[in-house]
Amino acid sequence: MLLRLFISKRQFITILILVLALAFWLPSIINYKATFFIFDFYPSPVYSPIQFIEYSSPVIAVIISFLLLVLSGFLLVRLNVRFFFIQTRTQLPAVFFILICSSLIPLQRLNPVSVAVIFLIIAVFKIFDTYKKEKLCYNFFDAALLISAGSLFYFNLIFLIVLIWIGLIILRPFIWREWVFTIIGMIIPYIILFFYYYLMDLDINSLLGTYKSYFIYKKYDMNFDLSFKLLALYYFLMLIISSIYMIGVYPVKKIYARKYFMFFLWLFIVALAIYFVVPSAGYEMIIIVSLSISFLLTHFFVNVKLNWINRSLFDMFFGLLIYMRIANM
Repeated sequence: MLLRLFISKRQFITILILVLALAFWLPSIINYKATFFIFDFYPSPVYSPIQFIEYSSPVIAVIISFLLLVLSGFLLVRLNVRFFFIQTRTQLPAVFFILICSSLIPLQRLNPVSVAVIFLIIAVFKIFDTYKKEKLCYNFFDAALLISAGSLFYFNLIFLIVLIWIGLIILRPFIWREWVFTIIGMIIPYIILFFYYYLMDLDINSLLGTYKSYFIYKKYDMNFDLSFKLLALYYFLMLIISSIYMIGVYPVKKIYARKYFMFFLWLFIVALAIYFVVPSAGYEMIIIVSLSISFLLTHFFVNVKLNWINRSLFDMFFGLLIYMRIANM
């Protein structure tokens, strides 16, 4: 029943998503509990001034993070509406993205990734919009600029600049100037940042020390309870099931859809590589990884037969989320 409801095109689904998301975040809004990450001790320069909100008014900080997550979810819906690679209008990308990100309770707080991911999503808009454009395109300059600007909030986003080059390979013929534009777009925000530090006579060595710490200090380990482990196991199994389904239908998809899904596969791979390779990249990377997972799961559930097995798989998602939320009250 839930699957049939959420894949429908009824207008009230948007309101339902907001109510569901708020239900999962309400305990964190009412009873704020701080869990510290690397970015709390070594904040990126642009995120650092925002931290005072969490110190002065934790409730407002949690609400802001919640709104940023909801905005990101609906930007993903808009991404599919604009480029139509799932070939049906559905709110499911927002459902999966918001709820998967919400399943890591310690991240139900103000964090730099919730800001940076919006820059990343807009960059994906720019990259996808270059497909079939024959002349020189400046979108890759814009995309690089956006990802670099987002990294001023969450530094590890800068490693996703690789995605722009992957997008160039997948979507475009070789035009050397477009590759050069990505380098220019990537360095401009940092030129402005260092120029600002110089003009304001700020400690540049301290800034360099902050960036150095991202390559030295390791992520913090977390102890997860049984409820989250079961949910993580569900995510893993659904990734396998939906990936097998995707492999089966991939050859018959339209060319543009295949290219866009290939891009999301690389987004997933690069994000996981960042988590395992970069010492400071922690569990907050689930927000970035969830971009790809949300579209993969959406593709599976909107295309498979509505039999009792698939309906049960979808219901299980909500059941495990509710169990996890109650267990972490």
